[in-house]
Amino acid sequence: MSQEPSASWFAAYTSSHHEKRVAWHFGERHIESFLPLYCARHRWRNRCQMKFELPLFPNYVFVRMDPRERVRVLEVPGVLSLVGLDESSRLSPILKSRRSAPLSDNASLNPTPTWWSGNGSASRPDR
Repeated sequence: MSQEPSASWFAAYTSSHHEKRVAWHFGERHIESFLPLYCARHRWRNRCQMKFELPLFPNYVFVRMDPRERVRVLEVPGVLSLVGLDESSRLSPILKSRRSAPLSDNASLNPTPTWWSGNGSASRPDR
């Protein structure tokens, strides 16, 4: 008896700056996906400020799917490939879980740029 593969989390590699559009297309096609975002503020020389929601992992959207449905995911506009394809065209999931998303929705995600010194310690650049 062979067991059916269950849905697992995979990373879809997307076109540059198309992560939100790809996540929207996944939603329209009823494909479960997860796009972790963080808020960033940009200030221009004329003192205008704007907040942006940027992807935590640029060029990647996480998708929960059955490996046999990879063609359905690859047909989404903006998806270039799936991470984890090996020589035998089998996918290796990044997470095997029954949870609905790799991270909880209320998780605080805020990447901070760090500089690594030669002694192995990290410091935050002054702004």
